[in-house]
Amino acid sequence: MPAFSVEVNINSAAMQRLVRRGMSDLYPRLGNRIVNNARSRAPGPGNSIARHPRPGEPTGNLRNSIGWRAGPDSLEVFASAHYARYVHDGTRRMRARPFLRDAMVEEVKRL
Repeated sequence: MPAFSVEVNINSAAMQRLVRRGMSDLYPRLGNRIVNNARSRAPGPGNSIARHPRPGEPTGNLRNSIGWRAGPDSLEVFASAHYARYVHDGTRRMRARPFLRDAMVEEVKRL
């Protein structure tokens, strides 16, 4: 079960138009593009050459937990790291870094 997800719903009329235009592979293409965009936006490891990061240093776990799955009329992009929602939405002590939402909005605009 993902810790945090953003869902893209495409109504069937719009989907039918895209399929007629030769975009039957829309969900896999869009899912992969959103995941790649989100991974580039998510906080991750710096240029540290240390084999084991110190406590509090980014490990890449959040980036590696980002994935997608398609339903019949929706695409869900998710991050399964248990702290993904806190990074995405922020807390009272940490600013929000909405990596999934921003990636999804940018890639959907490209359609």
